[in-house]
Amino acid sequence: MNKNILFSFLLVALGSQVALAQSSYSLKQCQDLVLQHSKKMKYAQMQQKKAEIIRKEAWTNYLPQVEAGFYAVQLNKRLIEFSNPSGNLPVYNGDPTTLPAANQFAFLPAISLSAGDKMHTGHVTATQPLYAGGRIKTGNRLSEVGVKVSQLQVKLSKLELMSKTESMYWQIVALDEKQKTLEAYESLLKTVEKEAKDALKAGLIDKSDVLKVGLKQNEVQLNKLKLKNGRQLALMAFCQHLGIEYDPSMQLIDALPPNVAPSSLEVEAAASVPKREEYQMLTQAVKAEELKTNLKRGEFLPEVGLGASAFYSDAMENGSNGRLARVGIFLAVKIPISNIWTKRHSMSGQVMGEKMAQNRLEETTELLKLQIQKNYYELTESYHAIALEKQKVAQQEEFMQTIRDNHKAGVVPLSKLLEAQADVQKAKSEYIDALSAYHQKVVAYKKASAQY
Repeated sequence: MNKNILFSFLLVALGSQVALAQSSYSLKQCQDLVLQHSKKMKYAQMQQKKAEIIRKEAWTNYLPQVEAGFYAVQLNKRLIEFSNPSGNLPVYNGDPTTLPAANQFAFLPAISLSAGDKMHTGHVTATQPLYAGGRIKTGNRLSEVGVKVSQLQVKLSKLELMSKTESMYWQIVALDEKQKTLEAYESLLKTVEKEAKDALKAGLIDKSDVLKVGLKQNEVQLNKLKLKNGRQLALMAFCQHLGIEYDPSMQLIDALPPNVAPSSLEVEAAASVPKREEYQMLTQAVKAEELKTNLKRGEFLPEVGLGASAFYSDAMENGSNGRLARVGIFLAVKIPISNIWTKRHSMSGQVMGEKMAQNRLEETTELLKLQIQKNYYELTESYHAIALEKQKVAQQEEFMQTIRDNHKAGVVPLSKLLEAQADVQKAKSEYIDALSAYHQKVVAYKKASAQY
Protein backbone atom coordinates (compact mmCIF):
# COMPACT_ATOMS: atom_id res chain seq x y z
CA MET A 1 0.00 0.00 0.00
CA ASN A 2 2.81 2.41 0.94
CA LYS A 3 4.61 1.57 -2.31
CA ASN A 4 1.52 2.46 -4.34
CA ILE A 5 1.17 5.78 -2.54
CA LEU A 6 4.84 6.58 -3.12
CA PHE A 7 4.54 5.63 -6.81
CA SER A 8 1.48 7.84 -7.24
CA PHE A 9 3.29 10.74 -5.57
CA LEU A 10 6.25 10.35 -7.92
CA LEU A 11 3.94 10.34 -10.95
CA VAL A 12 2.26 13.54 -9.79
CA ALA A 13 5.60 15.19 -9.14
CA LEU A 14 6.95 14.11 -12.54
CA GLY A 15 3.79 15.35 -14.26
CA SER A 16 4.17 18.71 -12.52
CA GLN A 17 7.75 18.99 -13.73
CA VAL A 18 6.71 18.13 -17.31
CA ALA A 19 3.88 20.67 -17.20
CA LEU A 20 6.30 23.29 -15.88
CA ALA A 21 8.78 22.49 -18.62
CA GLN A 22 6.07 22.76 -21.27
CA SER A 23 4.92 26.20 -20.04
CA SER A 24 8.44 27.68 -20.08
CA TYR A 25 9.83 28.78 -23.42
CA SER A 26 13.08 30.25 -24.63
CA LEU A 27 13.29 32.60 -27.59
CA LYS A 28 14.69 29.80 -29.77
CA GLN A 29 11.79 27.49 -28.87
CA CYS A 30 9.26 30.20 -29.71
CA GLN A 31 10.90 30.84 -33.08
CA ASP A 32 10.81 27.12 -33.84
CA LEU A 33 7.13 27.00 -32.92
CA VAL A 34 6.16 29.87 -35.19
CA LEU A 35 8.02 28.35 -38.13
CA GLN A 36 6.26 25.06 -37.48
CA HIS A 37 2.71 26.35 -37.08
CA SER A 38 2.52 29.59 -39.04
CA LYS A 39 0.02 29.55 -41.90
CA LYS A 40 2.05 32.25 -43.61
CA MET A 41 5.06 29.95 -43.65
CA LYS A 42 3.02 27.02 -44.90
CA TYR A 43 1.57 29.15 -47.69
CA ALA A 44 5.05 30.24 -48.79
CA GLN A 45 6.22 26.62 -48.79
CA MET A 46 3.22 25.57 -50.87
CA GLN A 47 4.01 28.36 -53.32
CA GLN A 48 7.54 26.98 -53.62
CA LYS A 49 6.25 23.46 -54.33
CA LYS A 50 3.88 24.88 -56.93
CA ALA A 51 6.75 26.73 -58.64
CA GLU A 52 8.80 23.51 -58.74
CA ILE A 53 5.87 21.68 -60.34
CA ILE A 54 5.58 24.42 -62.97
CA ARG A 55 9.30 24.08 -63.69
CA LYS A 56 8.89 20.32 -64.25
CA GLU A 57 5.92 21.01 -66.49
CA ALA A 58 7.96 23.48 -68.57
CA TRP A 59 10.71 20.89 -69.07
CA THR A 60 8.24 18.48 -70.70
CA ASN A 61 7.98 20.88 -73.66
CA TYR A 62 11.32 19.46 -74.82
CA LEU A 63 9.66 16.04 -75.27
CA PRO A 64 7.71 14.93 -78.38
CA GLN A 65 4.04 15.76 -78.49
CA VAL A 66 1.99 12.61 -79.10
CA GLU A 67 -1.67 12.56 -80.00
CA ALA A 68 -4.06 9.83 -81.12
CA GLY A 69 -7.55 9.84 -82.55
CA PHE A 70 -10.26 7.33 -83.42
CA TYR A 71 -13.45 7.82 -85.38
CA ALA A 72 -16.41 5.43 -85.87
CA VAL A 73 -19.09 6.43 -88.40
CA GLN A 74 -22.43 4.74 -89.22
CA LEU A 75 -24.39 6.16 -92.20
CA ASN A 76 -28.02 5.60 -93.16
CA LYS A 77 -26.97 4.99 -96.78
CA ARG A 78 -23.77 3.76 -98.39
CA LEU A 79 -21.49 6.34 -99.94
CA ILE A 80 -20.57 3.99 -102.86
CA GLU A 81 -23.05 1.70 -104.66
CA PHE A 82 -22.05 0.06 -108.02
CA SER A 83 -23.40 -2.92 -110.00
CA ASN A 84 -22.60 -4.36 -113.49
CA PRO A 85 -24.61 -7.18 -115.13
CA SER A 86 -22.93 -10.25 -116.58
CA GLY A 87 -22.01 -10.34 -120.27
CA ASN A 88 -19.56 -11.34 -123.01
CA LEU A 89 -16.57 -9.19 -123.70
CA PRO A 90 -14.83 -9.47 -127.12
CA VAL A 91 -11.34 -10.82 -126.98
CA TYR A 92 -8.77 -8.66 -128.72
CA ASN A 93 -6.38 -10.64 -130.94
CA GLY A 94 -4.08 -7.76 -131.82
CA ASP A 95 -5.83 -6.74 -135.03
CA PRO A 96 -8.08 -3.72 -134.57
CA THR A 97 -10.05 -4.53 -137.74
CA THR A 98 -11.47 -7.68 -136.20
CA LEU A 99 -13.07 -5.95 -133.21
CA PRO A 100 -16.40 -5.14 -134.90
CA ALA A 101 -16.81 -8.76 -135.98
CA ALA A 102 -15.16 -10.56 -133.09
CA ASN A 103 -15.76 -14.27 -132.94
CA GLN A 104 -14.12 -14.88 -129.58
CA PHE A 105 -15.58 -13.71 -126.31
CA ALA A 106 -14.77 -13.78 -122.59
CA PHE A 107 -17.58 -14.15 -120.11
CA LEU A 108 -17.75 -11.39 -117.42
CA PRO A 109 -19.86 -12.34 -114.42
CA ALA A 110 -22.13 -9.80 -112.74
CA ILE A 111 -20.35 -7.44 -110.34
CA SER A 112 -21.86 -5.44 -107.49
CA LEU A 113 -19.88 -3.15 -105.14
CA SER A 114 -21.07 -1.16 -102.12
CA ALA A 115 -19.08 0.58 -99.39
CA GLY A 116 -19.17 3.46 -97.01
CA ASP A 117 -22.10 2.69 -94.75
CA LYS A 118 -19.72 2.43 -91.77
CA MET A 119 -16.15 3.42 -91.25
CA HIS A 120 -13.49 3.10 -88.51
CA THR A 121 -10.49 5.35 -88.68
CA GLY A 122 -7.60 5.79 -86.25
CA HIS A 123 -4.32 7.65 -86.23
CA VAL A 124 -1.30 8.27 -83.99
CA THR A 125 1.01 11.26 -84.51
CA ALA A 126 4.22 12.17 -82.71
CA THR A 127 5.91 15.54 -83.26
CA GLN A 128 9.32 16.47 -81.93
CA PRO A 129 9.87 20.24 -81.79
CA LEU A 130 13.20 21.22 -83.36
CA TYR A 131 12.88 24.98 -83.16
CA ALA A 132 10.20 27.17 -81.60
CA GLY A 133 11.76 30.60 -81.72
CA GLY A 134 13.62 29.93 -78.47
CA ARG A 135 10.37 29.89 -76.52
CA ILE A 136 10.84 26.43 -75.01
CA LYS A 137 14.25 27.31 -73.59
CA THR A 138 13.03 30.74 -72.48
CA GLY A 139 9.97 29.19 -70.85
CA ASN A 140 12.18 26.85 -68.83
CA ARG A 141 14.39 29.75 -67.73
CA LEU A 142 11.27 31.66 -66.72
CA SER A 143 10.08 28.71 -64.63
CA GLU A 144 13.47 28.61 -62.91
CA VAL A 145 13.05 32.29 -62.05
CA GLY A 146 9.69 31.40 -60.51
CA VAL A 147 11.36 28.78 -58.33
CA LYS A 148 14.01 31.28 -57.17
CA VAL A 149 11.33 33.85 -56.32
CA SER A 150 9.38 31.28 -54.30
CA GLN A 151 12.54 30.29 -52.43
CA LEU A 152 13.23 33.93 -51.61
CA GLN A 153 9.64 34.31 -50.44
CA VAL A 154 10.10 31.39 -48.06
CA LYS A 155 13.26 33.03 -46.66
CA LEU A 156 11.50 36.38 -46.34
CA SER A 157 8.52 34.83 -44.56
CA LYS A 158 10.87 33.03 -42.19
CA LEU A 159 12.77 36.25 -41.50
CA GLU A 160 9.61 38.24 -40.81
CA LEU A 161 8.18 35.58 -38.52
CA MET A 162 11.38 35.15 -36.51
CA SER A 163 12.00 38.89 -36.13
CA LYS A 164 8.41 39.55 -35.10
CA THR A 165 8.60 36.68 -32.61
CA GLU A 166 11.73 38.13 -31.03
CA SER A 167 10.19 41.59 -30.83
CA MET A 168 7.04 40.28 -29.15
CA TYR A 169 9.13 38.08 -26.86
CA TRP A 170 11.12 41.05 -25.49
CA GLN A 171 7.92 43.06 -24.98
CA ILE A 172 6.55 40.38 -22.65
CA VAL A 173 9.92 39.99 -20.89
CA ALA A 174 9.90 43.75 -20.29
CA LEU A 175 6.44 43.47 -18.71
CA ASP A 176 7.77 40.74 -16.42
CA GLU A 177 10.63 43.05 -15.38
CA LYS A 178 8.13 45.81 -14.67
CA GLN A 179 6.22 43.37 -12.50
CA LYS A 180 9.37 42.78 -10.44
CA THR A 181 9.99 46.50 -9.93
CA LEU A 182 6.37 47.00 -8.94
CA GLU A 183 6.60 44.16 -6.42
CA ALA A 184 9.79 45.69 -4.99
CA TYR A 185 8.02 49.03 -4.69
CA GLU A 186 5.10 47.30 -2.98
CA SER A 187 7.48 45.68 -0.50
CA LEU A 188 9.08 49.06 0.15
CA LEU A 189 5.65 50.59 0.86
CA LYS A 190 4.94 47.84 3.36
CA THR A 191 8.12 48.78 5.20
CA VAL A 192 7.15 52.45 5.12
CA GLU A 193 3.66 51.56 6.36
CA LYS A 194 5.11 49.71 9.34
CA GLU A 195 7.43 52.60 10.14
CA ALA A 196 4.53 55.05 9.81
CA LYS A 197 2.32 53.05 12.16
CA ASP A 198 5.13 52.86 14.70
CA ALA A 199 5.64 56.60 14.40
CA LEU A 200 1.90 57.16 14.84
CA LYS A 201 1.90 55.13 18.05
CA ALA A 202 4.82 57.18 19.27
CA GLY A 203 2.93 60.37 18.44
CA LEU A 204 5.51 61.53 15.94
CA ILE A 205 3.16 61.82 12.92
CA ASP A 206 -0.52 62.27 12.19
CA LYS A 207 -2.89 59.56 11.09
CA SER A 208 -3.17 61.31 7.73
CA ASP A 209 0.39 60.25 6.92
CA VAL A 210 -0.52 56.60 7.47
CA LEU A 211 -3.53 57.05 5.21
CA LYS A 212 -1.28 58.50 2.51
CA VAL A 213 0.74 55.27 2.59
CA GLY A 214 -2.48 53.31 2.16
CA LEU A 215 -3.42 55.42 -0.85
CA LYS A 216 -0.08 54.67 -2.44
CA GLN A 217 -0.59 50.97 -1.78
CA ASN A 218 -4.01 51.11 -3.45
CA GLU A 219 -2.39 52.83 -6.42
CA VAL A 220 0.18 50.04 -6.62
CA GLN A 221 -2.56 47.40 -6.57
CA LEU A 222 -4.31 49.12 -9.46
CA ASN A 223 -1.07 49.34 -11.42
CA LYS A 224 -0.40 45.66 -10.77
CA LEU A 225 -3.84 44.77 -12.12
CA LYS A 226 -3.27 46.90 -15.24
CA LEU A 227 0.13 45.32 -15.75
CA LYS A 228 -1.29 41.82 -15.30
CA ASN A 229 -4.06 42.43 -17.80
CA GLY A 230 -1.61 43.99 -20.26
CA ARG A 231 0.68 40.98 -19.99
CA GLN A 232 -2.20 38.56 -20.52
CA LEU A 233 -3.32 40.44 -23.64
CA ALA A 234 0.25 40.48 -24.94
CA LEU A 235 0.55 36.77 -24.16
CA MET A 236 -2.70 36.02 -26.01
CA ALA A 237 -1.41 37.82 -29.09
CA PHE A 238 1.93 36.03 -28.75
CA CYS A 239 0.31 32.57 -28.57
CA GLN A 240 -1.86 33.40 -31.56
CA HIS A 241 1.26 34.47 -33.45
CA LEU A 242 3.03 31.22 -32.50
CA GLY A 243 0.03 29.16 -33.60
CA ILE A 244 -0.47 27.49 -30.21
CA GLU A 245 -3.28 27.45 -27.65
CA TYR A 246 -3.32 30.30 -25.17
CA ASP A 247 -1.62 29.31 -21.91
CA PRO A 248 -1.97 31.89 -19.09
CA SER A 249 0.82 30.15 -17.16
CA MET A 250 3.30 30.48 -20.02
CA GLN A 251 6.67 31.79 -18.85
CA LEU A 252 9.47 33.27 -20.98
CA ILE A 253 12.79 32.21 -19.50
CA ASP A 254 15.25 34.32 -21.51
CA ALA A 255 16.31 37.65 -20.00
CA LEU A 256 16.96 40.78 -21.98
CA PRO A 257 20.40 40.37 -23.59
CA PRO A 258 23.30 42.76 -22.87
CA ASN A 259 23.18 46.05 -24.70
CA VAL A 260 25.37 46.14 -27.79
CA ALA A 261 26.69 49.47 -28.99
CA PRO A 262 25.16 50.54 -32.32
CA SER A 263 28.63 51.10 -33.79
CA SER A 264 29.32 47.35 -33.57
CA LEU A 265 26.25 46.66 -35.70
CA GLU A 266 26.64 49.44 -38.24
CA VAL A 267 27.14 48.38 -41.87
CA GLU A 268 27.13 50.32 -45.10
CA ALA A 269 23.60 50.69 -46.39
CA ALA A 270 24.57 50.36 -50.08
CA ALA A 271 26.35 47.06 -49.37
CA SER A 272 23.41 45.67 -47.39
CA VAL A 273 20.69 46.33 -49.95
CA PRO A 274 21.72 43.54 -52.41
CA LYS A 275 21.54 41.05 -49.52
CA ARG A 276 17.90 41.86 -48.80
CA GLU A 277 15.36 39.31 -50.00
CA GLU A 278 13.11 42.11 -51.25
CA TYR A 279 15.88 43.41 -53.51
CA GLN A 280 16.69 39.94 -54.81
CA MET A 281 13.02 39.27 -55.56
CA LEU A 282 12.76 42.50 -57.55
CA THR A 283 15.94 41.56 -59.41
CA GLN A 284 14.32 38.29 -60.36
CA ALA A 285 11.20 40.21 -61.39
CA VAL A 286 13.30 42.26 -63.82
CA LYS A 287 14.82 39.07 -65.18
CA ALA A 288 11.34 37.57 -65.57
CA GLU A 289 10.18 40.58 -67.59
CA GLU A 290 13.23 40.25 -69.84
CA LEU A 291 12.41 36.59 -70.45
CA LYS A 292 8.79 37.45 -71.18
CA THR A 293 10.06 39.91 -73.78
CA ASN A 294 12.06 37.10 -75.36
CA LEU A 295 8.93 34.95 -75.39
CA LYS A 296 7.05 37.69 -77.23
CA ARG A 297 9.92 38.05 -79.66
CA GLY A 298 9.81 34.30 -80.31
CA GLU A 299 6.22 34.63 -81.54
CA PHE A 300 7.57 36.38 -84.66
CA LEU A 301 9.86 33.45 -85.50
CA PRO A 302 8.97 30.21 -87.32
CA GLU A 303 8.41 26.86 -85.65
CA VAL A 304 9.97 23.66 -87.01
CA GLY A 305 9.04 20.15 -85.99
CA LEU A 306 9.85 16.62 -87.12
CA GLY A 307 7.16 13.98 -86.77
CA ALA A 308 5.84 10.55 -87.61
CA SER A 309 2.27 9.44 -88.13
CA ALA A 310 0.42 6.11 -88.47
CA PHE A 311 -3.02 5.86 -90.10
CA TYR A 312 -5.57 3.05 -90.26
CA SER A 313 -9.01 2.83 -91.90
CA ASP A 314 -11.48 0.03 -92.74
CA ALA A 315 -14.03 1.99 -94.75
CA MET A 316 -14.40 -0.81 -97.34
CA GLU A 317 -16.52 -3.87 -96.66
CA ASN A 318 -14.62 -6.63 -98.42
CA GLY A 319 -12.70 -7.98 -95.49
CA SER A 320 -8.97 -7.33 -95.32
CA ASN A 321 -8.91 -6.02 -98.86
CA GLY A 322 -10.81 -2.94 -97.68
CA ARG A 323 -8.40 -2.01 -94.92
CA LEU A 324 -5.88 0.76 -95.32
CA ALA A 325 -2.85 1.26 -93.10
CA ARG A 326 0.00 3.71 -93.69
CA VAL A 327 3.02 5.03 -91.79
CA GLY A 328 4.92 8.17 -92.69
CA ILE A 329 7.27 10.87 -91.46
CA PHE A 330 6.98 14.60 -92.01
CA LEU A 331 8.72 17.91 -91.47
CA ALA A 332 6.42 20.73 -90.35
CA VAL A 333 7.27 24.41 -90.64
CA LYS A 334 4.94 27.07 -89.22
CA ILE A 335 5.54 30.71 -90.16
CA PRO A 336 3.45 33.41 -88.41
CA ILE A 337 1.99 35.89 -90.90
CA SER A 338 -1.41 37.09 -89.73
CA ASN A 339 -1.97 39.30 -86.63
CA ILE A 340 1.52 40.72 -87.00
CA TRP A 341 0.38 44.23 -86.03
CA THR A 342 -1.35 42.95 -82.91
CA LYS A 343 1.83 41.12 -81.93
CA ARG A 344 3.90 44.25 -82.51
CA HIS A 345 1.72 46.23 -80.11
CA SER A 346 1.89 43.39 -77.61
CA MET A 347 5.67 43.38 -77.96
CA SER A 348 5.82 47.13 -77.31
CA GLY A 349 3.70 46.70 -74.19
CA GLN A 350 5.98 43.96 -72.90
CA VAL A 351 9.08 46.12 -73.46
CA MET A 352 7.38 48.85 -71.46
CA GLY A 353 6.68 46.37 -68.67
CA GLU A 354 10.37 45.47 -68.63
CA LYS A 355 11.32 49.14 -68.19
CA MET A 356 8.73 49.50 -65.41
CA ALA A 357 10.24 46.55 -63.53
CA GLN A 358 13.71 48.08 -63.81
CA ASN A 359 12.39 51.43 -62.60
CA ARG A 360 10.69 49.75 -59.64
CA LEU A 361 13.97 48.03 -58.74
CA GLU A 362 15.87 51.32 -58.79
CA GLU A 363 13.23 53.08 -56.70
CA THR A 364 13.10 50.26 -54.14
CA THR A 365 16.89 50.26 -53.88
CA GLU A 366 16.84 53.90 -52.79
CA LEU A 367 13.98 53.28 -50.37
CA LEU A 368 15.81 50.33 -48.80
CA LYS A 369 18.91 52.46 -48.30
CA LEU A 370 16.77 55.10 -46.64
CA GLN A 371 15.11 52.49 -44.42
CA ILE A 372 18.47 51.09 -43.27
CA GLN A 373 19.79 54.56 -42.41
CA LYS A 374 16.56 55.52 -40.65
CA ASN A 375 16.64 52.35 -38.53
CA TYR A 376 20.25 53.03 -37.59
CA TYR A 377 19.42 56.56 -36.42
CA GLU A 378 16.54 55.20 -34.35
CA LEU A 379 18.92 52.57 -32.93
CA THR A 380 21.45 55.19 -31.80
CA GLU A 381 18.69 57.36 -30.31
CA SER A 382 17.34 54.40 -28.38
CA TYR A 383 20.84 53.49 -27.16
CA HIS A 384 21.38 57.01 -25.80
CA ALA A 385 17.91 56.90 -24.22
CA ILE A 386 19.03 53.88 -22.17
CA ALA A 387 21.98 55.80 -20.76
CA LEU A 388 19.77 58.76 -19.91
CA GLU A 389 17.13 56.60 -18.23
CA LYS A 390 19.79 54.73 -16.28
CA GLN A 391 21.24 58.03 -15.09
CA LYS A 392 17.74 59.18 -14.17
CA VAL A 393 17.23 56.07 -12.02
CA ALA A 394 20.50 56.69 -10.20
CA GLN A 395 19.58 60.33 -9.58
CA GLN A 396 16.11 59.46 -8.34
CA GLU A 397 17.50 56.79 -5.98
CA GLU A 398 20.05 59.26 -4.62
CA PHE A 399 17.35 61.88 -4.18
CA MET A 400 15.09 59.37 -2.44
CA GLN A 401 17.87 58.39 -0.06
CA THR A 402 18.40 62.03 0.82
CA ILE A 403 14.68 62.49 1.42
CA ARG A 404 14.63 59.32 3.53
CA ASP A 405 17.50 60.53 5.69
CA ASN A 406 15.81 63.91 6.13
CA HIS A 407 12.54 62.20 6.97
CA LYS A 408 14.21 60.14 9.67
CA ALA A 409 15.68 63.35 11.01
CA GLY A 410 12.19 64.84 11.08
CA VAL A 411 12.99 67.53 8.54
CA VAL A 412 10.90 66.22 5.61
CA PRO A 413 7.30 64.97 5.86
CA LEU A 414 6.28 61.46 4.91
CA SER A 415 4.45 62.68 1.80
CA LYS A 416 7.76 63.82 0.29
CA LEU A 417 9.28 60.39 0.92
CA LEU A 418 6.32 58.67 -0.72
CA GLU A 419 6.59 60.97 -3.70
CA ALA A 420 10.33 60.26 -4.03
CA GLN A 421 9.73 56.50 -3.86
CA ALA A 422 7.06 56.75 -6.56
CA ASP A 423 9.48 58.70 -8.75
CA VAL A 424 12.09 55.96 -8.35
CA GLN A 425 9.60 53.29 -9.32
CA LYS A 426 8.52 55.34 -12.35
CA ALA A 427 12.14 55.89 -13.41
CA LYS A 428 12.85 52.15 -13.21
CA SER A 429 9.77 51.39 -15.28
CA GLU A 430 10.84 53.88 -17.94
CA TYR A 431 14.34 52.38 -17.91
CA ILE A 432 12.85 48.94 -18.63
CA ASP A 433 10.81 50.48 -21.46
CA ALA A 434 14.01 51.93 -22.90
CA LEU A 435 15.75 48.54 -22.72
CA SER A 436 12.84 46.80 -24.43
CA ALA A 437 12.61 49.48 -27.11
CA TYR A 438 16.34 49.24 -27.80
CA HIS A 439 16.28 45.49 -28.34
CA GLN A 440 13.34 45.89 -30.69
CA LYS A 441 15.34 48.52 -32.58
CA VAL A 442 18.24 46.07 -32.75
CA VAL A 443 15.95 43.48 -34.31
CA ALA A 444 14.60 46.05 -36.79
CA TYR A 445 18.08 47.23 -37.81
CA LYS A 446 19.46 43.71 -38.17
CA LYS A 447 16.50 42.81 -40.33
CA ALA A 448 16.84 45.95 -42.47
CA SER A 449 20.60 45.55 -42.93
CA ALA A 450 20.41 41.80 -43.75
CA GLN A 451 22.20 40.80 -40.54
CA TYR A 452 19.35 38.85 -38.97
